[in-house]
Amino acid sequence: MNYNNSWSEFRKVRNLLAHDYPDEIEEKIEAINYLIEKTPLLIDVVKKIENKIKR
Repeated sequence: MNYNNSWSEFRKVRNLLAHDYPDEIEEKIEAINYLIEKTPLLIDVVKKIENKIKR
């Protein structure tokens, strides 16, 4: 799995959600749906980070 591409996508989504542009409601809805869909990947990344820290 290529975490670099996923991380880049997550950053784009975070930036979209972090900035308040009222005319981008549809994009924000799509971003939230994307994050919901990718939740298992996010959890996997966090678990991998936790395992590295424990070593």
